[in-house]
Amino acid sequence: MKTLIKLPKTITFSLPSDTVKEVLAAAKEDHKTVNEWIKDAALRSRAKKLFHKLAAQGRKNVKRLGLTPKDFGGPFAE
Repeated sequence: MKTLIKLPKTITFSLPSDTVKEVLAAAKEDHKTVNEWIKDAALRSRAKKLFHKLAAQGRKNVKRLGLTPKDFGGPFAE
């Protein structure tokens, strides 16, 4: 059995000096390295886009099925 190891890729990009200061301060505040902080920010951005995509699909399905808040019960039914 072969074990596949995904090696990290290096990317290089430029940021305005004000943004660099903000990133450094945010990473320090979160007790993370800059690399960890940027990686987390990228993953959060990706997750947020997926969440919005799923929410839009859910709204579309609710409309298509003619569901109302009462159909979901709990706090939605109020």
